[in-house]
Amino acid sequence: MTQVSQEVTGIALSTTQIRELDTSTLVRELRQLLKLTQEQFAAQVGGTVVTVNRWENQRSKPSAMALRHIEALLNELTTSPIEIHRVGARSLLTQYFSHCSCSDSNN
Repeated sequence: MTQVSQEVTGIALSTTQIRELDTSTLVRELRQLLKLTQEQFAAQVGGTVVTVNRWENQRSKPSAMALRHIEALLNELTTSPIEIHRVGARSLLTQYFSHCSCSDSNN
């Protein structure tokens, strides 16, 4: 393997690790925002407590379907009567789902 391909491989590995960390952080931050246990959060997103624990501890990443559930939950929270939920959800949507079109006009 050449030096260039080793560097590229190193960069790709770093990017993968960052994505896992971001997913882990997203799951934990959303769960904490809602003040839910891992078991309660798992029920919200259609998973198991073991799966949520693995997501938070970077042992696995949420599937595309689980991420859609998480995004849908965040979208629901943007209209919550609880201000901290609205603000937190908008922040997480903007940070982790770049196609978010949420606005702070109802804040």
